[in-house]
Amino acid sequence: MTWFNFALNDQLAPIGDLLEKVGGDPADYISNFYDEYTLDGNHYAVPYSRSTPLFYYNKDMWAKAGLPERGPKDWDEWNDEFAPKLKQTLDAGVSPLVIPDGTNYMDWYFQGMIWSLGGAYSNEWTMAMGDDDSVKAGQFLKSQFEQGYFKAAKDATAPFLAGQTAAILESTGSLGGLTKADKINFGTAFLPSPEGVEGCPTGGAGLAVPAKSKNQEAAAKFVAFATNTANTNYFSENTGYMPVRTSAIELPEVQKRMQEDPNYSTAIEQLPHTKKQDAGRVFVPGGGMRIGAGLDKIAQGATVEEVFGGIDAEQQKLIDSEITPKLK
Repeated sequence: MTWFNFALNDQLAPIGDLLEKVGGDPADYISNFYDEYTLDGNHYAVPYSRSTPLFYYNKDMWAKAGLPERGPKDWDEWNDEFAPKLKQTLDAGVSPLVIPDGTNYMDWYFQGMIWSLGGAYSNEWTMAMGDDDSVKAGQFLKSQFEQGYFKAAKDATAPFLAGQTAAILESTGSLGGLTKADKINFGTAFLPSPEGVEGCPTGGAGLAVPAKSKNQEAAAKFVAFATNTANTNYFSENTGYMPVRTSAIELPEVQKRMQEDPNYSTAIEQLPHTKKQDAGRVFVPGGGMRIGAGLDKIAQGATVEEVFGGIDAEQQKLIDSEITPKLK
């Protein structure tokens, strides 16, 4: 979320040529990740600890509710079938789903939801949260809290491990910790989204080289080393983050791991259904935090039109004054 403004203000070095000089093979990076770091035809970072949101669910609670062992196909199926059955069968105090609150990236998880429901944070450099479909998505989110189907928490993994929720929206990066905890029988699924709709954003962090560094080639050599085939495989295996090179996914040990652990394979299989996040969240200074704070207000009962309209106005002013004048 931070690379763009550094690149826009000439604080990062274009990294493609540097990697080629040191044998870093930029063409081997998974394009969904690598191409997100593009501005004016240059790449300004490489993927490192990259992730997507996943739908995690408690298989035992699913079975008790009579649900199939999979995630909901879309949010309509969740709202009409999955959530009501869970609410009817769960013990008192147990929530159907916990989502991280606005201080911990609810705006990231809602990015996929707003897409799947036909809306967007922005279209290129024009804010779109006040559009009808975006408002409807916000109203859907609000209804989930009102019906008791959603609950927001600073850390969604804690109530999941404690058996206080049947499902969570969390990062791929949480997979390693949840698996090692070995406290519950859980599965993972794609984010709910209608067939043919890209309803999942990517996330995580990358590596870049400062523009004013006197050791750019040495820095690029380290970047290439930290993200080479062996190291991205090792990092992925031990954390749950995704391999960032095509050659790593093709490794026999990775293919074997995907076959033996369906939870691990979910994010990799979901990758073709992802797309680049809206500029209104990731490129506007403070955009994600601003949207997250607004979503917290909606979860607490605020009017969607008022909150989304206010965010649009504030963000568009920043775009027009601080970003578009610098774009080539």
